[in-house]
Amino acid sequence: MGCADCERLVDHALLATPGVREVNTSFAKEEAVVRYDSARVSVGELGTVVERETDVAE
Repeated sequence: MGCADCERLVDHALLATPGVREVNTSFAKEEAVVRYDSARVSVGELGTVVERETDVAE
């Protein structure tokens, strides 16, 4: 699976997370910029989503 596929998986999973408003991932830079409502989702929960999706992609 290529980087573009991984980015799409992570983007989709993060956007499906309640409280997430906007996502911009870059596997080339190894970063994700996420706009979210901290009253609905925590940074730890977002990290878990990213880890789950990147484990699936490997």
